[in-house]
Amino acid sequence: MAEEYTIVLLIDGEQVAEWYKPVTAPGKIKTQRVRLKELTNPASLINSRHDLELIIDPQNTVKESNEGSNSFSTRQFLSFQLPDLEPHLPEDLSWDQPVVFGGTDLIYGISPPPPDGGYYMAYSVTNSGGAAAASWGGSTRFTVNGLSLSQAYINQTRGTEPQPGAFVIAAVPIWKIVVTEGPLIPGKHQVDWTIDGANSVLEVDEGNNSLSLEVEFPTTRDRTLFDQVDQPKEGENLVHLVYVLPSDGLDEKWDINGTIESIAASMQSWLRERSPVEGLRFDSIDGVLDITFVRLKASLTQISQAVVTSAPLMEGLMEAGLDDPKKIYAGWVPFAGRAGDLNPICGSQSDRDGVKFSFTFFERHDDPEPNHCLSQDTIMLHEVFHALGAVSPCAPNYLGQSSNLPKGHVNDDPNDLMYGGDELGVMIELDKDRDDYFGHGLANCTDLADSPFLQHAD
Repeated sequence: MAEEYTIVLLIDGEQVAEWYKPVTAPGKIKTQRVRLKELTNPASLINSRHDLELIIDPQNTVKESNEGSNSFSTRQFLSFQLPDLEPHLPEDLSWDQPVVFGGTDLIYGISPPPPDGGYYMAYSVTNSGGAAAASWGGSTRFTVNGLSLSQAYINQTRGTEPQPGAFVIAAVPIWKIVVTEGPLIPGKHQVDWTIDGANSVLEVDEGNNSLSLEVEFPTTRDRTLFDQVDQPKEGENLVHLVYVLPSDGLDEKWDINGTIESIAASMQSWLRERSPVEGLRFDSIDGVLDITFVRLKASLTQISQAVVTSAPLMEGLMEAGLDDPKKIYAGWVPFAGRAGDLNPICGSQSDRDGVKFSFTFFERHDDPEPNHCLSQDTIMLHEVFHALGAVSPCAPNYLGQSSNLPKGHVNDDPNDLMYGGDELGVMIELDKDRDDYFGHGLANCTDLADSPFLQHAD
């Protein structure tokens, strides 16, 4: 005796679905629902009349008293409301191309937008159909010059299920494109977006889910070779941003293509989301971040093989006049921190003659090996916090000299910004229990929440 049978659905004479079902007991009723997305070319069925036929057990595997009653036919007008998603440049927001400055209010919901808004590659997705679209963002593909960006780096706002006539904004900070894909030298670059690549959303038009164009990336500022004088801020405690290159290093122009600005914006957002502070007090001139470019005398080999990696860096910056003891000099060095068999490093913090320096490193590789030191925002925050005095030996979870890192870390949470232990984590916590270096309020123990280098709301 057969234990299962087949149900077949035909539309306009073509089989579009098939199910295998167990034989039911006498008197039982079985209901079968058909999802449109399970059908072949379902969009062609919408808003038109079709012949539907349902056939039960077409192979006659089940012995029945009446083998002639196993089909049902009807002619129906199929009418459904479907979404229609289409990516485009966000002209409706007065963006003339997908490079956005000061758009942090749109990207992160901050109002008014802070001056360190950063640069983003951005586009909109409009739903011009008649129904909401759910879960389309799960299969977005974003490439620049043929290199694909991790989907985790795409920030999406204004909801993930656009209603009919509404739109969502998808944006990628420029620095995440630079560290995961490739250099964005000012000039023309090929940019491609595809949304709902897995066709998880049934749409009126499945052929308009991609956007491909050549984008002109402009320089975002003029390059400066010195710390510009900003009289109203003279004497204040400030973090001054620097783009540092070895004498023989390739210039990817992080200081003038939006990379460092967008890293700084991510640093500020990271702090705002985890504390009541507005962020670090960045050095600026006329309301714009002051970023200095320094080309060192030392070569890449000399830097990577130095006993103290930061020594030639500090020497070069001080020779360039970056020597104010009231400032912390935060330098991005887009090359390997160490070479050969030495353990690679992503960051370093050192002092020289009373001046504090924080550095991050970055190493680019060819496929399939991934680039190293991708989290440039939290790496730099980690090093700047060292310059601010974290973590003091008085902290209950203080970690002294370890096998991998020098003293000045915590050992209680692998996901803490200042963790220095051997467990693998991601820097997503800012002194979670507020007991080691931020917001503990203990006397005679460094509390960075009170640092003059931080900007508070008032």
